[in-house]
Amino acid sequence: MILSELSCIYKGVYMRFLTWNCNKVFRNKSEVFKKLKPNFAIIQEAEYSTDIFNCLGNYNCLWIGDNQKQGVLIICDEKYNLKVNSLYDKKYQYVIPVDVYLGEDLQFNMIAVWTKNNEEDRSLRYIGQVAKSLEHYGQIINNKTLLLGDFNWNILWDKDKKSYNFEYIVKELEKSDVHSCYHFINKLMYGDEPEATFYMHKNYDKRYHIDYIFAGKYFMDKITKVEVGKYDNYIGCSDHVPVIADFNL
Repeated sequence: MILSELSCIYKGVYMRFLTWNCNKVFRNKSEVFKKLKPNFAIIQEAEYSTDIFNCLGNYNCLWIGDNQKQGVLIICDEKYNLKVNSLYDKKYQYVIPVDVYLGEDLQFNMIAVWTKNNEEDRSLRYIGQVAKSLEHYGQIINNKTLLLGDFNWNILWDKDKKSYNFEYIVKELEKSDVHSCYHFINKLMYGDEPEATFYMHKNYDKRYHIDYIFAGKYFMDKITKVEVGKYDNYIGCSDHVPVIADFNL
């Protein structure tokens, strides 16, 4: 089955996508996560633990990381299966292309994001990882692609990074008609976000919008709501709050 044939499978289905940097020890925060009832989720800084797999219940998941104490946990409803795309290149660290299957049929793809420092190659630090990965993963980005996660960046910081920055990512994704759900539904320019997704050292006065959900046209045409978690509701768990996008497919 090819991607263009999938609308009949999705018709009338509600889907919720979520990204949340849990700030480690996700097994102690899984109940908070489950109350949000996502169908698909990207959890950054999650540990590798059998406790997580046991407590998640009706979800399937992949964990990817170099350190068992913190990596990226990719979660989906149990009726779906996840497979890391063969194009995945560890050079881009935690910018991970994942294919979503229902049975044997490919449904759509996601690119999970958690950008980090790179002491060996400064061009691949933080936002540079996503920007340069698009050259490699561009062939799989289409109208049924979602790119979501902790980018550790805001366009306001582009002035200190003249190439392969956030503006570059936005323009490259726009070529495939992929856009930020938050900015689309709120009719906002990048850099004008009134809601923060990250509170440095859990300090309310050091707040930034650095977590995003980008989606292709197929999803954007059916978006119903985008939510950013409230500081008071999540600061006891993490220095980030969840970002959620809902679609009526």
